[in-house]
Amino acid sequence: MNKELYDLVTKYYRNQLSDDERTQFEQKIRTDEVFAKEAKSYAQMYEVIQEYGDRMLNEKLTALGKEMMQESQPSVFKAPFFTRFKIYWATAAAVLIVGVVIIRYFFSTAPLSAEKLYTENYRRPVISETAARSGSEEELWIKAAQAYGAENFDTASVIFEKLISDSTFERRSEAWLFLGITRMEQNRFQEAVAAFSQVDPTNMIITNVRWYMALSYLKMNQLAKAKTLFNRIAYDPPKSEHTESAKNILAKFSQLN
Repeated sequence: MNKELYDLVTKYYRNQLSDDERTQFEQKIRTDEVFAKEAKSYAQMYEVIQEYGDRMLNEKLTALGKEMMQESQPSVFKAPFFTRFKIYWATAAAVLIVGVVIIRYFFSTAPLSAEKLYTENYRRPVISETAARSGSEEELWIKAAQAYGAENFDTASVIFEKLISDSTFERRSEAWLFLGITRMEQNRFQEAVAAFSQVDPTNMIITNVRWYMALSYLKMNQLAKAKTLFNRIAYDPPKSEHTESAKNILAKFSQLN
């Protein structure tokens, strides 16, 4: 186990890195595939420990309780070997339980961070590769959608920008939305917010736009702006697929350090 990397990932989740450390960490993830895979595995370990720590503890305590009950019953095995074996097993179980308690305590007392809330709630939306009608702009849209779907965000962003530059293109608001998403995927969150701000507020996709703008503000730790948008998503009509998620995030805002 790479303890140094695990500690780094833990500090990243707990928002304990300096701005320079965070920038260097994110840059290395983008440029070093091996490092990114290893960091992802430790991030998953962190999340699993948080999620399942209590259940693991309950299972181990139950198992130990059963063993202790068996110990209290008469046994046909009186030889020292079996006695030593049972003592060894009980000691090992006790050590494991103490370890689980310590690990669970460490993670349960870790302060909730904006970074963790962002990670829990961000999911890249799917884009339609279907053309609304024939024409060169729609062909470009398909190319942008294919690049986006293939996670080639540099190419996708260039094409979205080209589509947006055409004032006659009918799907400009949608292009602004997905340009903003590509900027999020590139960790360029201020540019993402700028793109989202260009969407026509009367467009039917505006709730999705506000959701991803709010997440961008959350990622940048601009909590007041994020909270304002989450409130609009949660309580302004009409309800959307993000309504309950926004309410859940707002309920956790008081825990943010």
